[in-house]
Amino acid sequence: MEGEQTYIEYEGDIGIIHLGDYDLTEKIMGCAEEVISRGSKAIILDFEYVRTNVSTILGHISAIRGKCYDENNIEIYLCNVKGEDEYPHKALRLAGITVLEGIHVKGGIEETVEELSQGK
Repeated sequence: MEGEQTYIEYEGDIGIIHLGDYDLTEKIMGCAEEVISRGSKAIILDFEYVRTNVSTILGHISAIRGKCYDENNIEIYLCNVKGEDEYPHKALRLAGITVLEGIHVKGGIEETVEELSQGK
């Protein structure tokens, strides 16, 4: 996916937004609004190919949290299979953020989808 644009996939009633590198928050918010309009119960943000700066990532997370969680009570799951030295883990750690209501930092997408599907 490297170099591709942001796009959406669905696993049942879970919306998965695969973030493209350097996409604007407006584009990502458009994807979030589409996922909300489909009645998704959760949103997964895939950061595997994101290489932008910390402030941009925190801006994306903040905007999506406001729209999805604050306005629509949809939980958000941040994923990156590469580990804690990558985004979003690294961005949150560098900003000193350990807890954000409505935001859950996870590892891989498949494991997160399975966990959500089982109602955990």
